[in-house]
Amino acid sequence: MLRAENIRFAYRGGTPILRDVSLELAPGRVLGLLAPSGHGKSTLARILAGWERPDSGAVTLDGGPLGAHRPCRVQYLNQSPELAVDPAGGWSASSPSAGPSTSGPAGRSASSRAGSAASPAS
Repeated sequence: MLRAENIRFAYRGGTPILRDVSLELAPGRVLGLLAPSGHGKSTLARILAGWERPDSGAVTLDGGPLGAHRPCRVQYLNQSPELAVDPAGGWSASSPSAGPSTSGPAGRSASSRAGSAASPAS
């Protein structure tokens, strides 16, 4: 079970974009977020996948901290396909001939992102 409890997040100490957001997502479920631009959908998704840390609140997976699971079993599929990584090869989805990206979430290399994306979501 993926659980987010009382998530609060603001960029660079500004006005919080997420305030007291909580949710539960059972294994095997897919979550879609729908809201106008700038309302925190991508930010929440990055927090749920461990790419960002909330200012307060917690994200847990199967009762433990999200970071305890390596590779992370929660994945974030960005709305921009050119930023997505093909787990089989680590190449940009929009330009396979361009080669792998060298950096990404939390400064991880394309090869480490590809490895974590390829792991089964049990």
